[in-house]
Amino acid sequence: MKVSVDRIWTSTLLCVLLTLVGSCSTMTKNTYMTGEVVLVGGQYQDKTWDESLVLKRSSWFKELTMYFDVLYAHIDKESPFYRWFSEDEKLSLEECVDIIITSSYAFRPRDISKSMFKLEMAKYGYEAFALNGFERNLRMHPDFARYQMGVYSTHAFCRRGMSSKKIAIQFPGFKEVHLD
Repeated sequence: MKVSVDRIWTSTLLCVLLTLVGSCSTMTKNTYMTGEVVLVGGQYQDKTWDESLVLKRSSWFKELTMYFDVLYAHIDKESPFYRWFSEDEKLSLEECVDIIITSSYAFRPRDISKSMFKLEMAKYGYEAFALNGFERNLRMHPDFARYQMGVYSTHAFCRRGMSSKKIAIQFPGFKEVHLD
């Protein structure tokens, strides 16, 4: 019994199309994804370093549209990237037990906004600070354009007291998400 190549090709194409249609039907829900963005090396004035700044990424999607995205990293005073903070920023962050830098993007602020994210962080004792100096240095990093971060805004979140609670972000219509 000989099966024609056309018949095999048609059957394969039909299976692929059914799989695609089936997978698209599951994208009608609000979803959450994680990842990483790595900034390799850095420079501040005449100092350069090879260490990387690894930003964890949390993204909230409604169907196929990213509604909110945050890149974040805990940073300490020994990190070479700490040099990117301006003197005023360093003074503001001096008494922080934990510093988290974030770069965030909101597609439709009426639905999920940066203010909502700040309120969620405040539940865990984190106060938000604008980071003009740090952000200027971040924007000049060669990897900044590669990751298309031009529409992101940068903040620091400072926790002054001790806490053992994990940060849990709860946006309307999404499952609770824990940030490390």
